[in-house]
Amino acid sequence: MNLDLGMGSNWSSSLLKKIIHRDVKSSNILLTERFKAKVANFRCARLGDVETTDVVTKVQGTLGYLDPEYMRTHQLTPKIDVHSFGVLIIEILTGRRPIESKRSPKEVVTIRWVSFLFFSSFVHMHH
Repeated sequence: MNLDLGMGSNWSSSLLKKIIHRDVKSSNILLTERFKAKVANFRCARLGDVETTDVVTKVQGTLGYLDPEYMRTHQLTPKIDVHSFGVLIIEILTGRRPIESKRSPKEVVTIRWVSFLFFSSFVHMHH
């Protein structure tokens, strides 16, 4: 799968800083007619130095996709998007939204539910 940044021509392709999207989610991934994925909606995006983690910002993004460490520390790092992309993959694999409020309390947050299923099956396999 190819992943493009649909940013238009105003952005330089030779940026020395990393773009941290801060709102990677299913509705911000667009598909072309050839099923090439493009990241869209850069309203929350910030430029960040890949090696610096001392930038503190206002937390922005969509609940359910937000990195818990980012929510706790407000530190701008590339890990924010890695976590959100992981949630997106879980969403694709399970067919569930990141937060499903009508489910039982243990199943509301999909990533916790998947973690519980994974670790409980892991424990059963090793006993």
